[in-house]
Amino acid sequence: MPSHNESDALKAQSQEEANSLKTPFQQKKTPIYFILVSWSISILLLLGMFHVVPFKEVWRALHQVNPLFILLAVSFAFLNLWLRGYRWALLFFPHYHILPSSAFSLTTIGLAINGTLPGRIGELARIGLAVKKFRTSVAFTTTTVVIERLFDGIILLSLLGLSLFLLPPIEVDRSVQLLGYTVNSEIIMNFMRGLAFICLSLVIVVIGLAIPYTRKTIHQLLSKIPFIGSWINRKTANLFDDLGKGLSSLKEMRTISKLLFYSMIIWLASAICNYLISLGMTGIQLTFLQAIVVTSMSIATSSIPSVPGAWGVFEAGGLFALVISGVQFDQAVGIAYVLTVHIVSYLLIVLLGITLALREHVSLNSVKEEKC
Repeated sequence: MPSHNESDALKAQSQEEANSLKTPFQQKKTPIYFILVSWSISILLLLGMFHVVPFKEVWRALHQVNPLFILLAVSFAFLNLWLRGYRWALLFFPHYHILPSSAFSLTTIGLAINGTLPGRIGELARIGLAVKKFRTSVAFTTTTVVIERLFDGIILLSLLGLSLFLLPPIEVDRSVQLLGYTVNSEIIMNFMRGLAFICLSLVIVVIGLAIPYTRKTIHQLLSKIPFIGSWINRKTANLFDDLGKGLSSLKEMRTISKLLFYSMIIWLASAICNYLISLGMTGIQLTFLQAIVVTSMSIATSSIPSVPGAWGVFEAGGLFALVISGVQFDQAVGIAYVLTVHIVSYLLIVLLGITLALREHVSLNSVKEEKC
């Protein structure tokens, strides 16, 4: 029979292991009033859009969509999601052998949470679920998600830049009216330059942290901070090792090439989806390059803090992309197009996310428990 001291030691060890599995998601709690306000804003944004253009005109344009092209678009949207999961599983290798199907499930569940709950907590939820399911550390798993976003940013900016270079020059005096506001090219270009700066900064930080000497130096400097240095040293004892493991996938050019390839296919599949939707609509015709611009800008503007599902900001980015890429369209048809693109993606993610959450035994209550 274990002694009293041994029992205390076992309890302390169990508590320490439990704490190691905690994520920032478990400490984040969204008040109910914030949820109500967020959904109210979403409804007001949509009502404002239909105030500018009569709903009947948009509804008429939506009724002319060819369902065959929608089905084809959904298949490429699904391919986008599957490849995201496959790419994420690749980032765990060689330290963990994760099935692509499991990574796909958690990726889709995280995106569904992003689309239904406020606060953009989907990524935090995905990290928390992965830590519990795959028995990985928080730092390692978080690093894989950051690397994903880094490659997404690089590819999206590259595709956008190449498409705008190949398309006719942007008419800088063109603008689009949305919800009573005028969005011009200067606003969007400043935003894209800011996004490029953030992406470049992340590249520099990731490369720096991938170097063992840099991690060791940062750890030593933090440990020497007066009064709290010893506490930081204890808390970050394994943190930098886990960061190194998470970044180890970037040490091989073969892995980097795979990540770039899959990231390229992911966003080209999304562009094909948007292109097919345009083919199935009357009154708007996009080239594939224009579809890439719409994809890149709508995704980029969706990163702006907004309501669940990025309703409003997604449409703003998509509409302006249509304008600067030279697409000729009636406002009702343009709104119908960006709404269709958004709805197709949104419904697929949410419905598939709910299905996979049931399969993984992830419920809304379990999500709330992790937030507490």
